Amino acid sequence: MKRFPAYLSLTISVLLLAVVAAFASDPQRIAVLTAFDKEMEAVKSYMVPKYAAVTTSTINGTRFDAVYIQDHLFIFALSGQSMINAAMNTQLVIDRFHVDAVVFVGIAGGINPTLRPGDVIVPSEWIHQMESVWANPDPDRPGEHILPTWWTPKYGHYYEIYPNDVEVVREGMESPESIHAFPADPGLLDAASRAASNLKLEGSNGHAAQVIVGGSGMSGPVFLDNAKFRQFCWDTWHVNGHDMESTAVAQVGWVNHVPVLVVRGLCDLAGGQTGSNDERLYFQIASKNAAIVAAQTLMGLK
Repeated sequence: MKRFPAYLSLTISVLLLAVVAAFASDPQRIAVLTAFDKEMEAVKSYMVPKYAAVTTSTINGTRFDAVYIQDHLFIFALSGQSMINAAMNTQLVIDRFHVDAVVFVGIAGGINPTLRPGDVIVPSEWIHQMESVWANPDPDRPGEHILPTWWTPKYGHYYEIYPNDVEVVREGMESPESIHAFPADPGLLDAASRAASNLKLEGSNGHAAQVIVGGSGMSGPVFLDNAKFRQFCWDTWHVNGHDMESTAVAQVGWVNHVPVLVVRGLCDLAGGQTGSNDERLYFQIASKNAAIVAAQTLMGLK
């Protein structure tokens, strides 16, 4: 294959950047975050043109790549793994780059028993897993627990663990309120639905992959690999998947009034499998399918 000389490729990239910048003096800014570098590689492979000009900066050790694509300015960055890292770097990209939306892409564990590895979920809301009261057993009532006097359980319990909602405040509210789930942006969900309707994705073991837009997801600082707790999550909330970052991203977006969309490819069954969990087996296909859905969603934005 014939290659352009290096200087010519650079010239083309600079000219393209100048043309796009002139055409869109105030482009919509969208942050695209993933937890792992392999997830980011998959996303960029479907979104970033080969000769696109990339502006790189590093803040607090986190690298941010800014790229103009189709009249939008995309900021690509790693959130880091788990809830605190995800919250911290989502707030960072909002504060420093003044983004208009945040899209989080990557892998998750499947909770919905009808879903398989390779399927993609795009939930309309995200719930915390570990906001909970852990109670002592009641010696006078076997199977019961001694709960705080100031608190009434909302969702039953998993042994001594009683799930709870989180109290959050944002601009426009006089005081914190109890929030059960943090929503995805309706406009971005509609864009994901349109993108998904035109896609045919390969799933695991020869199955065609499903793309489920809507429903609930759940996150917590836990690699979930427990069949009983998985069943409790399904029975209690009917969540489609569980991961370690997305609810933190959705909460930060909600607090800042910044639209959020999360696209997750299922790489395992969160403990629903037989034998040991090996998320690496389906990591590649889960990352690929999530990246394709996210890329098609974002490329379809006006």
